[in-house]
Amino acid sequence: RISTSYGEATIVTHRETDDTYQISLPFGTAYISSADIIKGQSQDTITAGTIVSTSYGEATVITHRETDSMYQVSLPFGTAYISSADIEKGQSQDTITASPSVVSES
Repeated sequence: RISTSYGEATIVTHRETDDTYQISLPFGTAYISSADIIKGQSQDTITAGTIVSTSYGEATVITHRETDSMYQVSLPFGTAYISSADIEKGQSQDTITASPSVVSES
């Protein structure tokens, strides 16, 4: 498994001539370059109740959806859905920084 800006994926093939990967995502197939693979991302699931920092403020992880590695988080004003590819561990293990992809009011 790899992390991409589209979420978690499985490599199907690698074309060395132009360094292109065919990947399988929960919603279909994509072709990406090696530059599109997110390096250094933890594949560990963030557990419910973990506090994360988002561009919308502090949030709490509610659930993790394994099929596409999306996290549902609770914000003071609503709910955000964040791809695991958008989550980065901060300087301490208790701090996680994320950028929400979609926000809906509760």
